[in-house]
Amino acid sequence: MEVTDRMTSMESSMVEMKNMMKQMLEHSKSQPLTQQIADELWKSVQPIIQAQRNLADIHHTTHMELIRNMVEARYKVTQSDFKAIREHLLKTVGFAPPTVLDDAKNGENDKLRKL
Repeated sequence: MEVTDRMTSMESSMVEMKNMMKQMLEHSKSQPLTQQIADELWKSVQPIIQAQRNLADIHHTTHMELIRNMVEARYKVTQSDFKAIREHLLKTVGFAPPTVLDDAKNGENDKLRKL
């Protein structure tokens, strides 16, 4: 009887172990793969990255527009300064030397004529 009880106990333990193994196997099958997790994470992060790129493009465009406006404003101020100096020299001295920009324009025109 003792051997029979031990065998019965052992058989029931084996059945329990088998059931536990089945549960573990089923549970491991239901777990997503690492690649699936990575893909889902990438899909969820993708819109954020795209929004950051768009924002960076907007900032760049705005910044470049500000720089362009600043350079154009400075160019206009410089041109008006040249004009004021030239007019002052014409009034006080009677002549005004050509500006560096005038020399550059003349040089470009001369080069174009030679071509």
